[in-house]
Amino acid sequence: MTLREKFQDMADENGATLGPHADKIIAIKQRNIDEYACPCHPNDPEHYCLSQLCKTHLNTNGKCDCGLFVKGD
Repeated sequence: MTLREKFQDMADENGATLGPHADKIIAIKQRNIDEYACPCHPNDPEHYCLSQLCKTHLNTNGKCDCGLFVKGD
């Protein structure tokens, strides 16, 4: 399973979709940081993919900080 497929599964399980720049964001994650760490907050252990903080931003702003996940329809 590719990382994109993993993130798509995570999005599906949480009522979200992948954002329009998902492939670029995933490439940055693979190249520079832990695959689940937020590229906007790489040194903050509270920010990671679909953490409580990520979900709060998703529900409040319609997307997570990095834009990997967007609120589903």
